[in-house]
Amino acid sequence: PRLVILGTGWASARLAQDLDMSKYHLTVISPRNHMVFTPLLASTTVGTLDFRSVTVSMRNIQPGLNQAKNSYYQAKALEVNPEEQVVLCKSRDGRKFEVGYDELAICTGAQGSTFGIPGVEKYA
Repeated sequence: PRLVILGTGWASARLAQDLDMSKYHLTVISPRNHMVFTPLLASTTVGTLDFRSVTVSMRNIQPGLNQAKNSYYQAKALEVNPEEQVVLCKSRDGRKFEVGYDELAICTGAQGSTFGIPGVEKYA
């Protein structure tokens, strides 16, 4: 089956890592091609760690992404059509395209809360 994973966070990284690649054709769709180890982010801001130390490429997490039958798209998922089993995506250059799936894992994470504090979204 064609498995599409949306996102490159903790859930998607774990799912991709644990997949038996002999059973799936994998496609990962995310604006980022890496997973960020968030607990160590604070150490990067003070110089204890280099920012490259807290990111891991999805191709390293799941080496099967390097095989021709599998794909990674650096894009945003705009819409899921479950009836037609397609995801509408938008690439970084603005091009829209569809990706078909048999199984879909939505691992896009959560949106942080600003607690209504003025200026947080603009300056954070």
